[in-house]
Amino acid sequence: MVDPESELPPTYLKTMETEEQIFKSRIERIKQHAYDHLRLLRNKGIEAYLLLEEWIGIRFTNEMESIREMQMVIKEAIECEMRLPNELVLDGERFAVDFEVLTFEPDPEPRPESPVEKQMPEQFTVLQLLNLCLQFNEIAPSGNICIKDFVDSLMRLQSLSTGMEILPENFMNADFAQFQQMCTAMDPYETGYLNWRRFIMLQARILPVPSIEQLLSIKSMIEGCLSYKNGKISFDDYMRITLWLEDDEEIAVFEDPAKFNRAAKLKSALFYCFAVKEECQIESEQPQVQEEKRDVIAQVTDTQPEKQPDANLAPPGDTLTPLQEEHNNGVEITEETKPIESTVQPKINELGARFLTEHEKPSEIGKVFDSKAFLMACCLDDNNKSGLQKAFLMSSERDDGGLTFIELQKMIHHFVMVVENSNRLENEGVINDPFPMDLLERIYEELGLSIHDGIITFDMLQRAESATASIIQSPIFVLEELPQFTAKSRPASSSRSMGI
Repeated sequence: MVDPESELPPTYLKTMETEEQIFKSRIERIKQHAYDHLRLLRNKGIEAYLLLEEWIGIRFTNEMESIREMQMVIKEAIECEMRLPNELVLDGERFAVDFEVLTFEPDPEPRPESPVEKQMPEQFTVLQLLNLCLQFNEIAPSGNICIKDFVDSLMRLQSLSTGMEILPENFMNADFAQFQQMCTAMDPYETGYLNWRRFIMLQARILPVPSIEQLLSIKSMIEGCLSYKNGKISFDDYMRITLWLEDDEEIAVFEDPAKFNRAAKLKSALFYCFAVKEECQIESEQPQVQEEKRDVIAQVTDTQPEKQPDANLAPPGDTLTPLQEEHNNGVEITEETKPIESTVQPKINELGARFLTEHEKPSEIGKVFDSKAFLMACCLDDNNKSGLQKAFLMSSERDDGGLTFIELQKMIHHFVMVVENSNRLENEGVINDPFPMDLLERIYEELGLSIHDGIITFDMLQRAESATASIIQSPIFVLEELPQFTAKSRPASSSRSMGI
């Protein structure tokens, strides 16, 4: 048998040997590459192990730190004997307090107080105005007060309000002469009396002043209240009425709740400024009584007999009603036309009302709002004619704003108080009356109206020559600028006692 290799050519054998060597070389290279790859994987594994060991160490350290923090919180709560209101969470290496989860029902938080009005030296705050209203309502509920008593009250408030800030800084530093100057500006006819409600409206600085349309709208809303009776309404009905001063202020407070809502607070304070006791309401007069009053006026003649002291005359210091003035001019007063009660000047030896503090509210029980007095006080205007026109519309019950003779006399004397002449040697029954009865009669005569049933409007009044200088140009409904007190050192107690 012949060997197959012996039959192959030598070149073939040599080629086979070469291929065998190449194969072995390739196997060695693959083996070496495998060793190198395994060595690289081993090194990366060692690096990953070391990195994991480092991470685990850091995590363990953080976990222990979180546990120590939680221990400190629990330790402080135990030492302070406090309850932990929120859940303590230890999530891995993170310690936190979950404020959304409560461990027990907490006590209700106290309601945050409403913003407090910032005090300014030259302006009254709402609380200061409210305290003044309560004080003057106790000593002069009619609104009219003697200037001497008014100044004495302010001087007494200076001494009583030390540290209580009842008056602005400039008022606290004012002296007796400055108060007298202010009162003189409010009493242009030198009657010796002023209306403290008018003083409150001037110091409230409610600007801009209401327009005629706004006042008519307020008057219509008041007359539409369910509790409306004889010009009086309840506190709830009053608070439901929208005043002209609320619109812009409500928008500003809505945009910034932290802002003091002066309009709403001032509106509430004005209720107590014009509040009267509920039992003091007077029933409206019947039509026949009004007819009898007109008959009484008809008895007025040009020649009057010398008047003797009479029990129907108001004593010195009292407010004269229109009917009492008619009697002083020679008119007989019947039982129906007698005034129900007179306004006697109260004693001001002591202040009866308690001073309120912030967030304190007086009681409105047993009180009603005198809307007629409020509307008359709102008639104050920068222009005397505009103020008088507003007063006509607010005093009238007619659509055209017309007034009867008695209504006209009552309207122009709303802020003017006249008293009886105490000098019996003189024939004049009333002194310091800038609008006497004969002036009104002359105006009616010029317009061709009867004082019994004639109706006069503001436009008609402007056509009367007698009324031009006396009534049209009078400052009774003018929003006068009161003297501003300059800040200075507070006067000594001895100088203040001169006014007391």
